Amino acid sequence: MILLKNVYKSFGTMHVFKDLNLQISENKITCIIGKSGIGKTTLLSILAKLEHIDSGEIINDNPKISFVFQRDTLLPNTKVIDNFKYILGEIYDKENLESLVDTYLEKFGMLEKKYEYKENLSGGMVQRIKIIQALLYSSDILILDEPFKELDEGIKDVFVAELKKLKKTIIISSHDLELVNNIADDVVDLNENQFSYTVV
Repeated sequence: MILLKNVYKSFGTMHVFKDLNLQISENKITCIIGKSGIGKTTLLSILAKLEHIDSGEIINDNPKISFVFQRDTLLPNTKVIDNFKYILGEIYDKENLESLVDTYLEKFGMLEKKYEYKENLSGGMVQRIKIIQALLYSSDILILDEPFKELDEGIKDVFVAELKKLKKTIIISSHDLELVNNIADDVVDLNENQFSYTVV
C-alpha cells in the first residue's frame, strides 16, 4: 500500500497539490487521469519518491519500485539486447534472460529488432522495449507514465493482457480513457479537484 497524507507540492508560486490525501491499494491497477498539466506526472514522481514534497507524509510498505518514464531512457548507441542485459543482467542468468527477452520481443512484434541499435528504432518501438523491461524487472510496484502513447491497438491489447497477469501494485497515468476503463481496478481523476483529492 502507498499512502499520501496531507501532501502539499508547489513549483515556485504554482500550487500543484494542496492537502492531498490518497491511498493506492496493494496488488491492484490504479489509473491516474486528468487533463494535461494538472499534475499526473508529478503525482507519479511523488509516489515513487523521485519528487520532493513541500510538506505531508508518504507511507510506502513496498520500497522496490520500477518506473517507466515518458522520455526515452534506453542506452544510446547500444543494441536492444544489450539494453536488456544492462537493466536485467543482475536479476536473471544469461540463458534465462535471453529466453525471456526472446519470448517478450516476439509477443510485442520486436524479435527481429533484437540486435538493432536503439537509434534505428521508431518511438513506438522504443516504448515497447521500455515496457518489456518493466514487465521483466523484479519490483513490488510498477509505475508507468503514459505508457500507451505511440502504441498501435494490437500492441496495446498485448500490453494490457500482460499487465493484468502481474501480481503487483501497478500505477498508470493515461489519457486513453477506453483503455483505462478496460484495465483499472481504481481510478484517480485529478480533474475532479486539483488541490484536494482523497481516495480511501
